[in-house]
Amino acid sequence: MRSLLASAFLLVILGVPTSGQELDARVAANGVVPDEVTALRVAQAILVGAYGERAVAQQQPLTANLFQETWWINGTPPHSFGRGRMHVEISKSDGRILALSFGGRHESSM
Repeated sequence: MRSLLASAFLLVILGVPTSGQELDARVAANGVVPDEVTALRVAQAILVGAYGERAVAQQQPLTANLFQETWWINGTPPHSFGRGRMHVEISKSDGRILALSFGGRHESSM
């Protein structure tokens, strides 16, 4: 038992990554929003919170593109839709919402 505890202590002291350190390293390497699927999920939640489920449903499918470490997510409104396109910009590295607009009008710029 003592040798097991001593081994565990040495691993911590020598800097062998723990699960928290491994997660931090993965986030540092890939960002909080590492891929298109994650960007779309975050944007969906933000848009539903801001404009409601019905309005977001009318903007499907949402598309995501990465430009200089910022995810740009756009709605696809029907041709007859008068208000225009929903747009969200999300920082890949830390997940901050950088812009939110609907129909070209910025609702918020964070």
